[in-house]
Amino acid sequence: MKHDYDLAIIGGGSAGIVAAEVASNMGVKAALIEAERIGGDCLWTGCVPSKTLLASARVANTVRNAASFGINVDSLSVDATAVWARISRIRESIAATDDSPGRFRAMGVDVIEGRARFTGGHRIEVAGRTITAKYALVCTGSRPAPLDVPGLDASACLTSEDIFDSWESVSRIGFDQAELHPYAGPGHWNDPDMLVVGMWGKGHVGRGGLTEAEYRSHFALWCLLAAPLMIGCDVRRMDDFTHSLLIDGDLIAINQDPLGRQGYWIAADGHGWGETCAKPLADGSWAVGFFNTGDLDQRILSVGWEHLGLDFDALADVHNLTTGEKHTGVTRSFSTRVDSHDVHVIRVRPAV
Repeated sequence: MKHDYDLAIIGGGSAGIVAAEVASNMGVKAALIEAERIGGDCLWTGCVPSKTLLASARVANTVRNAASFGINVDSLSVDATAVWARISRIRESIAATDDSPGRFRAMGVDVIEGRARFTGGHRIEVAGRTITAKYALVCTGSRPAPLDVPGLDASACLTSEDIFDSWESVSRIGFDQAELHPYAGPGHWNDPDMLVVGMWGKGHVGRGGLTEAEYRSHFALWCLLAAPLMIGCDVRRMDDFTHSLLIDGDLIAINQDPLGRQGYWIAADGHGWGETCAKPLADGSWAVGFFNTGDLDQRILSVGWEHLGLDFDALADVHNLTTGEKHTGVTRSFSTRVDSHDVHVIRVRPAV
């Protein structure tokens, strides 16, 4: 059987990149498939950022101890924003050269953007089409998972890589918590990292910053996940928007609900632009978050009563905590229109 490729490499991180280069040098017809960005953890969150940060730290330490070399320096000032800007410049430089998709295409490697899924012995579905390959090399890395360690269930467990002040980072970390809800509960919370609400691209985790809509989604998602709410911004300089969001009593009540259940995903539209998360509450009501993850359009997102354990024709009162609207005697389902990267959170109370 003739295949489209000799080798399909799934994952464009360090291992996938090296494999693509070797395949090109050997004259192997290869495809490099990446769901997010070429470079993987090494370029974007691991090796390159950490080593660049360490380089700045070494320089600062040398200056701090300059007197031991016979050099007098009056003062040392570290500009964290400038340090992070340098990290971003170096990352972007590598992304545009060594880790550029164009570089691999010039080598004869087909770079395909999308999430791969095996549909047969040699068939792979990606980006709306099916390709075939004689061999496949899976280099997709890993994600955090709880370990069976005595005592771990009595503490908060960090369940993500370090968070950055960008929609890509916040959404990936937040929505990746979906499979971890069975491990959360009173006394042993999953911790997807601190909040970056109100950082506006500044500080040691700045990476462009989020919009107001994205910060709303970030805070609402952490509340639905029953995650620890650790403020990351400088509280001395927070603006009115940030202050009002961080003291939102309705969302904090959902986060602090004594039942202690983490929200879980009950619906995804299948097109990559909508997610619906539900969290049962101690008083028998439900908190539901509608997240429009699409980049462009306003979308209508819905939840059916069957996902909340309610009878199809049951009556319920719905309070949209985002808009303030209240609806009584709602049956079957509830829908709301949500802007791109924004969220609506509702509280559904079965009618007495």
